[in-house]
Amino acid sequence: MAVPAPPPEPQAGPATTAGSGDSISIAGNVINSTIIIKSVVRDDQVTDLESLPPEPGDPPYKGLQYFDEADAAHFFGREQLTARLVGRLHRSRFLAVVGASGSGKSSLVRAGVIPALRSGAPLADGSLPPLGSPHWSYRVFSPGGHPLDALAAALSQNAALPSQVMGLRDEFLAEPRSLAVAVQSLLASEAAPHLLLVVDQFEELFTLAHTDAEREAFINALLAVSGSDDSQPITVMVCLRADFYAQVAQHDRLRELVSQYQEFIGAMSRGELVDAIVGPLAKDSWKIQEGLVKVILDDVGFEPGSLPLLSHALLETWQRRHARTLTLSGYVDCGGVDGAIRETADSVFRDRLRPDQQSVARLIFLRLAELNDDAQDTRRRASFSELITRSTDELTIQAVINILADARLVTTTTLEPGDQKVVEVAHESLIREWPTLRGWLNEDRQGLILHRQLTDAAEDWIKSGQDNSILFRGSRLKQVQDWVAKSDNADTLSLQDAAFLQASQNEARKQARREARVRATQFALVGLAVLLLAVVVFLVHPKPPVMNAPYNVAIADIAQVQPDGTVRAISDGSGTALSQGLASALQHALGDNSSILVWNDRLDLKSRGVQLGALETATPQEQSGAAAALAERLHADMVIYGAIDQRQQPPSLSVQMYLVPRLSDAQGEVQGNFQLNDPIPVAAGLQAPDVRSKIAQQANFLALLALAQSEGGQGHTLEALEYYLKAAQINPDSDLLQFFIGREYLFTVERKPIPPEADSIFEQKALDALQKALQLNPHNARAYIGLGSAYVKQAQPIVDAGNASGLDASGFQKAGAFLDQAAAAYQQALQPGLDSTGYGVPVQDIARLGLGNTYLLRGVALQENNQNEQAQAAFRQAVQQLQHTLPAFQSPELARYLAQNRQFLGSALQWSGYLSELSGDPSAAARAYQDAGQQLNACIDMGKTSSDRIITSDIVQDNCQPMLQQVEQRLKTLAGGS
Repeated sequence: MAVPAPPPEPQAGPATTAGSGDSISIAGNVINSTIIIKSVVRDDQVTDLESLPPEPGDPPYKGLQYFDEADAAHFFGREQLTARLVGRLHRSRFLAVVGASGSGKSSLVRAGVIPALRSGAPLADGSLPPLGSPHWSYRVFSPGGHPLDALAAALSQNAALPSQVMGLRDEFLAEPRSLAVAVQSLLASEAAPHLLLVVDQFEELFTLAHTDAEREAFINALLAVSGSDDSQPITVMVCLRADFYAQVAQHDRLRELVSQYQEFIGAMSRGELVDAIVGPLAKDSWKIQEGLVKVILDDVGFEPGSLPLLSHALLETWQRRHARTLTLSGYVDCGGVDGAIRETADSVFRDRLRPDQQSVARLIFLRLAELNDDAQDTRRRASFSELITRSTDELTIQAVINILADARLVTTTTLEPGDQKVVEVAHESLIREWPTLRGWLNEDRQGLILHRQLTDAAEDWIKSGQDNSILFRGSRLKQVQDWVAKSDNADTLSLQDAAFLQASQNEARKQARREARVRATQFALVGLAVLLLAVVVFLVHPKPPVMNAPYNVAIADIAQVQPDGTVRAISDGSGTALSQGLASALQHALGDNSSILVWNDRLDLKSRGVQLGALETATPQEQSGAAAALAERLHADMVIYGAIDQRQQPPSLSVQMYLVPRLSDAQGEVQGNFQLNDPIPVAAGLQAPDVRSKIAQQANFLALLALAQSEGGQGHTLEALEYYLKAAQINPDSDLLQFFIGREYLFTVERKPIPPEADSIFEQKALDALQKALQLNPHNARAYIGLGSAYVKQAQPIVDAGNASGLDASGFQKAGAFLDQAAAAYQQALQPGLDSTGYGVPVQDIARLGLGNTYLLRGVALQENNQNEQAQAAFRQAVQQLQHTLPAFQSPELARYLAQNRQFLGSALQWSGYLSELSGDPSAAARAYQDAGQQLNACIDMGKTSSDRIITSDIVQDNCQPMLQQVEQRLKTLAGGS
């Protein structure tokens, strides 16, 4: 049902900007972007102004550094947003401040929210902060590599000993609820009624935290004090980069909290930007050349992540001031908004560092970047000791850091408790915007990632008292050794890196000697062991084991299609041999990847009671059901099977894949049965070179698919996408693969590991891949469904945006075009020529479900365009389609489709009832609402017994429950209630 849009935020008035030759003086307060002009320098005086030296004074801007509490007097442009955030703290004890990198989250909280709370004065919107906030206690910290340490340090007294802080850290690790006790102790010692705990740069929890256990304990501690119990005297605020939504979503309770209590920080309005530029100048009576404000605003545009670029350009322009005036020439000289960071960094690196210092600076910057495959590269803190290598000395490093810090490219601080000095880049925009650094990071990304893993392990090793269990072994140790042996990589190792690596190598040599002695002993006992094993197997019949890796692949024996159409095992054992060869090739392609387990019929498994065999069925089409049964028996995620069809001449081998539905993601179509390849002629025998070559190629293809599915199941959509794209290099003409690529692009947009501005690019790539799949195979029913989903996703945000204020003609036309394309794609999946019987899921009914949702969206768009009669017809069309599909999804493995069907049907009936109300037919409205309530209640009942996260959260909690509340309220109103 349409929800009225909130009134638009008042926009600041335009700045007074004239020709670029004038200069205006700024003084006094800046309110609603009104510039108080004291004097204007005539055009003929500008030349004289350019010749004046700069007057002394403190800079009014922070450059790449964030504004802190001490800078609150110079923090302008976010007054309304500050008021909105402070206002939310009246109602909630948790708030996530979410925005793109560079959107000003840290400054907003540190220099806006906290000073506003401390002052207790009326806010920009006339409201007041929470009662008693001037007497609160305030703590701000970032998680870093050890978030529990950082939390413990933030809550400790200033004079606390390191051992006391570590003790508090251990309490948090053992019992998350101990955070509440620590908060009570802190407040008692400070005689404060409440604590505001701010976790800045919350994404460091996912980029820098060394262990999953510490990350989970940190999250659980925050959740323990952020529940619905208002008696807890603490408010938690977190500042989160928007491209880390996917990582947050992997923790259900955290995802729920962030989704309910968040404020998204977008780009500043033009008026707010004027305040941010002019306000600090007015504070200290500086001047700015008239016209320069407009030039800067035009350069900034409306990008949400441009604030550090703006602030740095302003600081550099101020550094080039003439007398007390910021000039256009100074702005141009520094490179402007787009080039100031690049100009500053290149100038410092080129002109202020000697050649020997440049190599040290390069090393420092590489250490200060955290490389990410599924998000933008981020900054990281490096301890000063981490920067000392065999080829550098402490004095040289300190000299270089001093130069970089003076230029405001890096910042240094000391972590509490203790005296550990750390360094970090002043802002992540330096990593994004400095091409030289980007080039260094991209020269050997995998090597840098490997080096970072070595550094993190070395730090943990030293911190643990040199616990040998942390040392590198096996393939991991060999990878590091190979990388260190290349070029000058050994010179980049810190002293603690080198010590850790040496200890790992020493331990590996000791282990090799121990294993040699053990093998000699084992050889003498092997005959006895075999005999004892046989006796045990004979006497005891334990329950056969099941697969237990993060991702499990089972390979059944290759079968044979008989002349009568039945599928049977191959009697001469060649089917078992072929599956063994496929398994060996697949295992070889996977290398030492321990996250994927591959099983097939082999002696060691048979001795433990595990037997896969061939999938024998009455028809080839029934094999998908047999594959599902095998997957359930073994706990497999993927089943590979195939059959040689003797009815064809020449006989041909078809290899197929069955994917088990994943309960953690929404890719409904990416389950069931898929044919992996065109049939391979095998008239010359299974051992013929061309047959073996094609099977080996198929194994490499399967390995990449398994890796992609494994990553996707863990929520790593970008990694999954990378593996799919690699598989496309092996098999570029696979319509199956193009379908997977298209769906993964769409799923990446859903999970949000990418910045919002990249959504349209990924959606287009999804369309391209799905259309290519259909060019390769016009009979691929699932690709038509994927294409329909892609068009629906493009229409959805347009329709959602119109829900508040209606759709204008342009928006209505654009949404309608997408929905027409979606309906056409779903209709194609229903054409009679498509055979979907072997998929293992009711593909055509899934297409009908998508078509029903398309009619539903079309009805909403029509209603938003005030075409209520046409909208009612569309809703009735949706109801008819969705009622028809309900019986198709009654089996347990299709529960997600059934829940979604009930959600869509309930929504269509709710809209139909709403339009009946508008048309003056309350009885028809009541009937529609009652039918909607029936479907929504059934949807909610499914969530009570389901373990599927998509059903319980995305469908029931996010949609069916709030919709049912609306329906019940409308029925109550129609019945004469209030």
